Amino acid sequence: MTGFAAPRVAGASSSITADRRVGLLIALGGSALVLITVPVAIERWGDAAGWWNVAAVVLAALILVLVALARTVPARALRAFWATIPALSLALALTWPLAETSGASSVPWVWELEPVAVSLLVLLVRWQWALVLSQAFALAVPVAIWAVQGSVPLDVVLQTPIHLGNMAFVAVFVALRRQLQQLARSERDAERREHGRLEAEAAAAEQQRFVSIVHDEILSTLVFAGRAAEGVGSTLVAPARRALGFLGAGGRRPGRSGRLDRDARPGPCRTGPPHGPGDEPVRGGHGAAPCRGCCRVGHG
Repeated sequence: MTGFAAPRVAGASSSITADRRVGLLIALGGSALVLITVPVAIERWGDAAGWWNVAAVVLAALILVLVALARTVPARALRAFWATIPALSLALALTWPLAETSGASSVPWVWELEPVAVSLLVLLVRWQWALVLSQAFALAVPVAIWAVQGSVPLDVVLQTPIHLGNMAFVAVFVALRRQLQQLARSERDAERREHGRLEAEAAAAEQQRFVSIVHDEILSTLVFAGRAAEGVGSTLVAPARRALGFLGAGGRRPGRSGRLDRDARPGPCRTGPPHGPGDEPVRGGHGAAPCRGCCRVGHG
């Protein structure tokens, strides 16, 4: 019946949601940050225990993999993937005093990847909590060092305000996410309007086909039955003529509205040959034009 396409379902694989777009942007920026951090990681590799370095490499690998997964992984799995990166980043920050082996109280190289972790919080919690947690992430390293060693190295103290400024990344991605969500809603509204237009066009085409059937088939049969004065019982002729009267009146009943196409109303149908004797017209109501259907049935 319908010849229109169904609207796309929100969240389908063919569409990129606002969160997916934001996640992809964060992953792209994080990948660039990972490449910048590689030399620092190589230089400070011996400052921490092997297990800590391996966990830090896993964190960097997850950020790189996120670029490929941002547009393909199902939403639930992608959300779990997003949550893994901040969780691992916070765990590395809190365990740094235990993993440090240099004795020089150096800054953990994985701290350079913290902007990626706090930016992903925008996709996991409300924006207010994302701002608060970004500050907690920034303070995790100095607080952990103070708790274990009783003091905080100068290098860590100097870099802490820089990491507190990571809340700017959170604010930027919160604003971007809202704009993309608004754009996605506008696209869905446009799709629904287009779907409604196509559905209306299909319904109109179906109605036109129905009217054509009434004009070309049913009306012809009624006219033929209505003029069959001989050989047909009155039980068929009378209802046929009443139906013709109804159709010729525009399909109107008391208390109802609506009419058939003016050109399609039944008109005079002649029972004899054209222009011959006995060409008594059988009219259907107010028929103003000859019935196209009866000519085919009566004389065909």
